[in-house]
Amino acid sequence: MKKIIRNSFVGLVALTIMGTASSAHASLLELKWNEQGEFRHQGQIKAGGILEVCGKLPNKLSIDWDFKSDQALESNIHFHLGKKVKLPVKLAPKSEWKDRFETKVAQDYCWMWSNRSDQVAEITLSLTKLDNNADKASK
Repeated sequence: MKKIIRNSFVGLVALTIMGTASSAHASLLELKWNEQGEFRHQGQIKAGGILEVCGKLPNKLSIDWDFKSDQALESNIHFHLGKKVKLPVKLAPKSEWKDRFETKVAQDYCWMWSNRSDQVAEITLSLTKLDNNADKASK
């Protein structure tokens, strides 16, 4: 987790330098799954702020993820390779979205939402791990 926080901090510093966020407007949550393999969060993103949910994931894990907000939010899924940030998913501003993501390598992945409005954004989000073996058996 220390590596995730360090890498996310590097990302937040880069975002601050680019003028898209300040550390005072950034929230970082550790991705902790419940017994059903779900992560859920309901909260707020400050005006001009970001919310980031990060955790180590294995190779070839499928995750259903969605969010709803009262503001259009930019969102992405990213990971860090040294000082570089890779974006396997990058979405234009949306107030809701539902999708499936499959990891390509074992890595620390982060889901990130950016609130570029001048108002606080309410957000509800969920991530659900899928049993890829069960999916394959049903086909």
